[in-house]
Amino acid sequence: MKKRVLSAMLVAAMAMTAIPSQTFAEGALDAAQQTGKLSYDGYKQVWGDEFDGDSLNRDDWNVETHEKGWVNNELQEYVDSDENIQVKDGKLVINPVEKVETTASGGESENMIPNDAFGDASNDGVITKEVTNATMGSNPWDIQIIQNGIKIEEGETYEVSFKASSTKPRKIVAGVQKTSADYDQYGQGTFDITTESVEYKYEVNGTVTDENAGVYFNLGKSDQTPETPESTIKISDIKMVKKSISGTKVKKSYTSGRISTQNKQTFTYGRFECRAKVSKGQGYLPAFWLMANDENVYGQWPRCGEIDCMEVMGQETNKAYGTIHYGNPHSESQGTYTIKDGADFSDAFHTFTCDWEPGKITWYVDGVKYHEESDWYSTTVGQGTLTYPAPFDQPFYIILNLAVGGSWVGNPNDETSFENNPYEIDYVRVYQKDSYDEDVKRPVKEVTLRDPDATGNYINNGDFSVKEDLSDDTDWKFLTALEGEAEASIDNNTMTVKTTNEGTVDYSVQLVQADLPFEKGATYQVQFDAYASADREMGVDIKAPDHGYMSYMPHQDAQLTTEKQTYTYTFKMGDASDANGRLEYNMGAKGFTADIYISNVSVKKIKEADPNEKEEKTVLANGNYVYNGSFQEGDKHLGYWNISNAENADVTVTPFSDGRRLKVTMSGNEKSAVVISQEDLAFATGTPYKFSFTASSDADNTITANIGGHVYTFDIKAGETKDFAVELPSDAEYVNHDISITLGMQGKTWIDNVSLVENALIKNGSFNDGTTGYTVYIDSSAKASYVVDSLKDDNALAVTINDTGDQDWKVQIKQENIKLEKGKTYKLKFKAKSSLNRQIRVVMQGQENRGWSVYSNDNIVDLTNEYQTFEDTFTMNEDTDTAAFFSACLGKIGDNRITTQHEVRIDDISLEEVKDDPKEDIKDNPKDDPKDDPKEDIKDNPKDDPKQDIKTDIKNEQPKVPAPVIKTSDSDKVKTTQAVKESKTAKAAKTGDNSPIMAYVFGAMAGALILGVSFLKKKEY
Repeated sequence: MKKRVLSAMLVAAMAMTAIPSQTFAEGALDAAQQTGKLSYDGYKQVWGDEFDGDSLNRDDWNVETHEKGWVNNELQEYVDSDENIQVKDGKLVINPVEKVETTASGGESENMIPNDAFGDASNDGVITKEVTNATMGSNPWDIQIIQNGIKIEEGETYEVSFKASSTKPRKIVAGVQKTSADYDQYGQGTFDITTESVEYKYEVNGTVTDENAGVYFNLGKSDQTPETPESTIKISDIKMVKKSISGTKVKKSYTSGRISTQNKQTFTYGRFECRAKVSKGQGYLPAFWLMANDENVYGQWPRCGEIDCMEVMGQETNKAYGTIHYGNPHSESQGTYTIKDGADFSDAFHTFTCDWEPGKITWYVDGVKYHEESDWYSTTVGQGTLTYPAPFDQPFYIILNLAVGGSWVGNPNDETSFENNPYEIDYVRVYQKDSYDEDVKRPVKEVTLRDPDATGNYINNGDFSVKEDLSDDTDWKFLTALEGEAEASIDNNTMTVKTTNEGTVDYSVQLVQADLPFEKGATYQVQFDAYASADREMGVDIKAPDHGYMSYMPHQDAQLTTEKQTYTYTFKMGDASDANGRLEYNMGAKGFTADIYISNVSVKKIKEADPNEKEEKTVLANGNYVYNGSFQEGDKHLGYWNISNAENADVTVTPFSDGRRLKVTMSGNEKSAVVISQEDLAFATGTPYKFSFTASSDADNTITANIGGHVYTFDIKAGETKDFAVELPSDAEYVNHDISITLGMQGKTWIDNVSLVENALIKNGSFNDGTTGYTVYIDSSAKASYVVDSLKDDNALAVTINDTGDQDWKVQIKQENIKLEKGKTYKLKFKAKSSLNRQIRVVMQGQENRGWSVYSNDNIVDLTNEYQTFEDTFTMNEDTDTAAFFSACLGKIGDNRITTQHEVRIDDISLEEVKDDPKEDIKDNPKDDPKDDPKEDIKDNPKDDPKQDIKTDIKNEQPKVPAPVIKTSDSDKVKTTQAVKESKTAKAAKTGDNSPIMAYVFGAMAGALILGVSFLKKKEY
């Protein structure tokens, strides 16, 4: 059961691409594996549920409740109901329930058009428009009032009615249309309106399902004779209702059951076994699967990992799926097992087993092995790769559920039965070995990169000299999906693409060539000639089909004209070498259907990789300049760190159960302390920084830190755990860009969460570091793209939006892990503008575990085409939240879904604490206050004040830099006790996703890596 919002793009992509795995077909296994007698030598049962009672054991199981569409566009609501979840006759029974509501023949639905949804054009439900000779133009649509976002369903009939009048009789046009370049009409009428307000009606037919149809009124120049008069037009009582065409209107809803052992029974490694019989029918998806108990440890799905022990599609109940999900962007490995001789997983009970060991996961059906995987990773774009076997090295919990409908299995049909069709589980058991060896290495896969042709071109048939089959997987392949309708052909050394329906996503019309080799560190040039029958846009990408369709080349939009032009793009391969890159021409959902002509395509390596090139350090996606500050990456979790003076000392990283801290044990024979260091980091003069770390010791010790030549010492007492921090001002000068930490000479010292970040509550508010620190989320139902613009602006985030989607969070800019303290007052400040007058929503709020509570004011602001600066001062009235987030919602605000292309720019985002004492503000500029005591400023540097009594655990040996600040660790665990405001719409983006949507993915943040380990109980190892 995929816990994600998986876009149709990813589904289609997976169908087109072989998924790397080791799957064993029936007949290909040795005799021992085919016996069905799985050995349990070395295992012992550590937990299980035989379901022998008459009710669910809630000491072990949670009953989860979730609304319809929570993930995967599923239709069911998960409820806590005896009708859906039963324990009887030694079985757990999960029943799907269908509820049907009907209305009488000819019934009408509720109004689908709120009168006030026509924006500023409507006042008290009346649209008033003055039409003059100067404004009416030459066509009816030159003055148009339209509301988009109306859902039309295929096969349904609708009636639209409205009242209208004009100060002078005239004609107007009203209708419902497809909001695309061809503006197909679902229904339309021309109406003679008079000076009296009269009701008019017309009928609309749903020829296709359209989520974003537009209801419009064209008030421009009509075709009537004599000339269209100047007049004032009023329109009111606009109504659109669905008419029943089948005689009876039917509304169906579904409920089902989902139970889990989260926080009650968790396991790291083991053999997980379930004996079950599944539901049969289109739209059912019974599942037995595992999820990470705490997604904050490595980050949300898919970074946290998922193990699907068993999934069976209700329409194909002779086939079982075993899958793991991981990485960011999303990757997966999947195997299948098909029963022979007409047998069926819905006819009888079968045993499904998943054996999870460090570095290997194996799937069985009735003791027969059918899939094995050892190659996975946990990577966050812009951050790093965790030490293998992460993410599958942490506690997971068990889930049993029955989904109804969704993006993978499809929805129930007329043949799907809801009568006596349960998902039945005989038992669930977990076995483990006495111990597991986690010192495993990820399999090394040899990547063989093929040679180009004699001209250096890696594209096959780039000159289109061969008229090839465009439907196979050899060389060029042409694809349509999600309502895309187009044809492609090769003639006269040219690829021609003729589109009749652009579809709903960019890959709805797509030309691709895979098997392109790209070497890490090399530079490549993509070049082609192209033109179109009319000016239009075409997307160009280099993607990774085997790695979640991540992008190797920044997305390009080629602006095609009617004249042939040569388009050239270059990029450096920054990721690991890949033998299966893919060139993509994406022609869907661009607002155009003009024919496209492509020729002379080439991809060439123009610069070899430099084997001696050092990795250029940058600020990480979570805002940290220190790499692997939480000791989660690289060999033995020590990636990026240099270790010196460790001849006699023991330097290790503690296990997961201790939070993965660096541990240094001194034997007493050392001549010098252990030093850990990193070189050539990206910090520089001009930005204020905060350097911090957490330390523990079993003896009195001194720790020394050197940041670019600025040296600080930190004293720690035996048995203490402390958070240390030091601030470096923006004018600090550095002799180098290295950091080093010298650990204590006595006993054992632990250190963790090493961080050097911009000293601000919101990091990178100027966007000078690109989108570092931010997640830009674009839902699959919305259409948008973004760039940090340094050409037209001073590094502002520019978001181009073609469709806002149907919720404000469908286009969203986020920065997470911002600490807001109870009782403190803050000022949120930003500037923004839009090419189209519109509203956006900008707030500070809590995560899902805080009920999405909005801590700031609910700032819905009006943008114009000029920059405006907005400020919001608010007090944090809820309990302290260390994981609050900044959210700028650019999706649909109120009832105004916008499908007109426009651009929103946002910049200079800041969040500052507002001091209660006005003197604190005066001290920002003491020259403004003649009464200010200069001794207060002297205290910032105690060495300048001989009378200052220095009593601190930190000794500053660089007088240029203000004395560091000690912050002792806070052991109090705060809980949410009240909600000041609760957002109904600003939900967090769920990625996986990440699909190309998630496309993001974007500059995905992983600050949760640091926070996620801090909660773990610390104990000595």
